[in-house]
Amino acid sequence: MQPPHLDYPIAARRAREEGRVHVRVLVDASGLPAQTLVVQSSGHPRLDASALAAAQSTRFRPHTENGVALPFWVVMPLIFELEN
Repeated sequence: MQPPHLDYPIAARRAREEGRVHVRVLVDASGLPAQTLVVQSSGHPRLDASALAAAQSTRFRPHTENGVALPFWVVMPLIFELEN
């Protein structure tokens, strides 16, 4: 998996919003996200939206069984934490 690029929204930084978002991703046979869904919200819509965007831009290694690439589900925990 290519690590996701997580943008911390400027408005969320200014509001001192922090949290963890769990995003469920259906990865297609080519390793691209086909569906994304927030399964655990941070409680901050801006962070949740940024987490979804990061998950949608992530590239995964295709899952194979007996040499055949198959779609699969994965849950990505994405953490937004400000430096003190």
